[in-house]
Amino acid sequence: MTVLQLFIDLARDGIPDACHTFTQYGHESAEGVPFQFKNPRLIARGNSCVYKGRLCREGFKSRRMVCKIVSRSAKAVDRLKDEAQLYVNELKILQGVHVPSFFGLFMGQVDGCIAACLLFEDGGVPLDYDLGMYPEEFRVSVMSSLMCIHKCGVVHGDFDVSNIVVDDAKNPKRHMIIDFDHASRHQCERIGEVCVFELGPPAFDEFKCGELWWVGQELEIWTPSDMMCQGISVPLSIISGPQDIVNYVKKQHWSSPDPQRRLDLATNVIIKFVNRYGHRIDYMMGRKVRVLEPALATSVADFLKAKADA
Repeated sequence: MTVLQLFIDLARDGIPDACHTFTQYGHESAEGVPFQFKNPRLIARGNSCVYKGRLCREGFKSRRMVCKIVSRSAKAVDRLKDEAQLYVNELKILQGVHVPSFFGLFMGQVDGCIAACLLFEDGGVPLDYDLGMYPEEFRVSVMSSLMCIHKCGVVHGDFDVSNIVVDDAKNPKRHMIIDFDHASRHQCERIGEVCVFELGPPAFDEFKCGELWWVGQELEIWTPSDMMCQGISVPLSIISGPQDIVNYVKKQHWSSPDPQRRLDLATNVIIKFVNRYGHRIDYMMGRKVRVLEPALATSVADFLKAKADA
């Protein structure tokens, strides 16, 4: 693929079927029948514009694709080139599984100004809810994907629920991590194992990787080591019943002066915690251990080992 025609109103002149011709970066000549990106639908706008559409060409079965475009800024184009290099190099072996398959960087012009676009497979749809509302095993698999990305030498830099796409927003079975606009090369210094469902996150200074540490908490990979009551964090280690919570939370923080009402509120805090995390008790107590490792395919693991041994 060397020539890509984008049927997108990039100039914002109200001409929806305007055609802009881009050439694949690194290819000096523009030969052959061009591929065409048609039926665009804008899905995101920020540092770049992101469209979903169909990639077509005579004799080629059309397929759903995503096009990420920047224009009028040499700095933005350089950032897009950096993102492309991550896909071509560090993320190459994760494509199609943990990140979308990448089809190239294309250069062109819009209104006489420099422009560039990245072309990806359509990895899916965004999530409908906050991460905490999805099943545990889905959240564990997302953590595993991010660990794979780190293992391949990349820190995402802007991980958020909006940067996960799935096959089904309500009942996801497959996911991919997208948008490496803020990513950079990274020698992950994580120390120790990620033990799923164990009590509390490891100490930040001991874990050594800030992104995995923060994301692990957002995904609830570790079980919280405290309960929240009236905006106050109450350590699990001092709780044997609701009265312990009542005694720990100072009077000025309670929304009700009634002692029974305070006891009822504390009881509800315990009930909610048990309903959400009670099934993890064996892991919390250390009777079971589940170590999460990056879920790399065997071929990927072999590739990384050979690379390290070289």
